[in-house]
Amino acid sequence: MPGEVCPRCATRRVGAFRFCLSCGFDYDTVPTFWDMESESSAASDTEPDQTVAAAPVVAAIEEAPHPAAAEPARVIVSGPPSVAWSPPAPRAVGGRDGSIVALGVAAILGVAALIGLLRGPTHGISAAEALARSSDTPGPSVAVSLPAAGDASPAAPASVSTSDGTGSAAPSGPSPTPTTQTAIVVKVIDGETIEVLLDHAPRIVRYLSIDVPGAPPDPIATLARDLNNSLVGGQQVILERDVTDIDDQGRLLRHVWRVGADGQPILVSEQIVLAGLALPSGGQPDVKYSARLSTALQTAKDRKVGMWSTP
Repeated sequence: MPGEVCPRCATRRVGAFRFCLSCGFDYDTVPTFWDMESESSAASDTEPDQTVAAAPVVAAIEEAPHPAAAEPARVIVSGPPSVAWSPPAPRAVGGRDGSIVALGVAAILGVAALIGLLRGPTHGISAAEALARSSDTPGPSVAVSLPAAGDASPAAPASVSTSDGTGSAAPSGPSPTPTTQTAIVVKVIDGETIEVLLDHAPRIVRYLSIDVPGAPPDPIATLARDLNNSLVGGQQVILERDVTDIDDQGRLLRHVWRVGADGQPILVSEQIVLAGLALPSGGQPDVKYSARLSTALQTAKDRKVGMWSTP
């Protein structure tokens, strides 16, 4: 009837059409209010004690779709919203957690210290440290006069003069010449061999004219290595060439000198022989200091030191 709406699409019924002009729904399939009233009255007259089933109404309600929802308003966003992000605040460690962290750090430091004690002293420095030492600003220029060849005195003096005229400045070594060069010792290998940084390159240097018997852990060889380390480990040294340049292993063959605290040059191989920890080799043709080393050997025997301490 006019005034009704379509239960399917909610369009108002037009005139007396028996179907919906929008969706084609047949209005005859749905009982009207008056039909429902009449049926209810008839049922109540015949069966007054029974409840009238509302199945048709329910069916009609279930069949009818929900009314079309209104289209939501459109919102135009001109880009993603900018959100200022800030990192989360660090969690403060305190109480029991702080105690656990402190105990863990203390334990790690203790283990590291114990490992250092067990390893004992090292016998060299890193190449980086050697580079740093070699690149330091040099002090006053130094002219070192090494002892003349054939000088048999272990304590023979050598003249040292500095550019400031005081003679007390710590020398930085002579300028390189065809027979001498300065280098930094980065590692002591044994009592007669060292590794040096020479012209920013690592080189192995074998001392000329001496031999250390045995090899670590042999007692004499170990003492020779330790003495060698105390004399030149991490120090600047002077490498003096004799006749032979390198051996068949590619090692530089040199007489090695270190300038002492009093400014006097010290022949390292001579000090090892004086301690009774090495023997002069005296091999040809590198015999520049053979007489000097022979005198040192006799001194060690007289003092009964090192290998000469027992008959």
